[in-house]
Amino acid sequence: MFEHFAGIDMAKDTFSFCVTDLNGKEVEKGCCPVDKEGFDKFFSVISSFSNIAVAVESTGTYHITLLSALVSANFTTYLITPILVKKFAQSCSLRTIKTDRIDAKIISVFIARNHSTLIPAVSTGNEGLRELARLRESVTGDLGSTKTKLKQLLTTTFPELVRNFNIFTASMLVLIEAFPSANAFVNASETEIETPLKTKGKGRKISVSVKQFQELASKSVGKSDPMIEKAVLHQIRKIRFLTDELKKVTDELVEAAHICSGKEIEILTSIPGIGDTTAAQFIAEIGNIDKFDSVKQLTAYAGTDPGINQSGMSLKRKKISKKGNASIRRVGFLMTVHVIRFSDVFNKYYFKKRNEGMAKKKAIIATFNKLLRCMFAMLKNHSHFLFVYS
Repeated sequence: MFEHFAGIDMAKDTFSFCVTDLNGKEVEKGCCPVDKEGFDKFFSVISSFSNIAVAVESTGTYHITLLSALVSANFTTYLITPILVKKFAQSCSLRTIKTDRIDAKIISVFIARNHSTLIPAVSTGNEGLRELARLRESVTGDLGSTKTKLKQLLTTTFPELVRNFNIFTASMLVLIEAFPSANAFVNASETEIETPLKTKGKGRKISVSVKQFQELASKSVGKSDPMIEKAVLHQIRKIRFLTDELKKVTDELVEAAHICSGKEIEILTSIPGIGDTTAAQFIAEIGNIDKFDSVKQLTAYAGTDPGINQSGMSLKRKKISKKGNASIRRVGFLMTVHVIRFSDVFNKYYFKKRNEGMAKKKAIIATFNKLLRCMFAMLKNHSHFLFVYS
């Protein structure tokens, strides 16, 4: 049973803290620099209290060093999502005053009331692995955005090309780089167009003839604009760069995951449809499965547990809470789509939900929760999928 609670509001160079008792009364507060002297001062303060729980609000990166130091020093520490603190603050007061010290006190009161429903942070040894997974996720997002931008530009210069072909194959990118608009195709000779078509490299060879391209271009409503064409070339170069970076980061992530959690990767990839990459991303996000006492905790951590709206005797289930780890939900969606395709177990479950009248998205979420239950049991019991569903 905790007797005191410390809330921490992190900034780039400093952090404010507030210690409260069981009644929410403030007993200590202060501000420390984010350095060894500041950490030592704060640890000295909280060490003077018996049975203390510490809560740090997630900031993206600023909180990582202090959180790691607290866990290593064996303080019971919780990492709190900002949205939970914000909603809690709104429910407690109508005041709009916001300072770091007030925020620190709100966090301390929040953890005092909610620590029993939260999972303490633990040192999993895979913090670096998570950074690699998040980097891969970021590069994937950048690549997707760049492809969307290229498609938008080509919709201006040669919309018929976008409608009739997959413009993102390596061979098509070579062709578009040489002729970034319909007008460029029209003004080029057959020999000039044949040259990039015959360029050797990765990707499927284009089967369409030069005359077909020229005919399509001659009827195009595309706009010829040198500045837009320059933007097309820039986006193509960016796509190639990001594609190379994605492969490098993916290879590094998978290699690191096998070193840190090889047994767990082997267990997860025994499920048809789950490969090394998605398994590595999942492990990077959840860390050690032993920090979850039940599959309900894992589901809540992922944020795919149902939200609940209660008023008096009325109790209604809403959409998923989305209060958990968004990265797990994103990789979970990919995993679920693939296991539905390759695993009879999950395929039958998905279509069972669809036949019951469940919408496609809801059926995928339901299947993901089933997949979470399966992965939780497998990781806890060190069992492979074939042994569980044989």
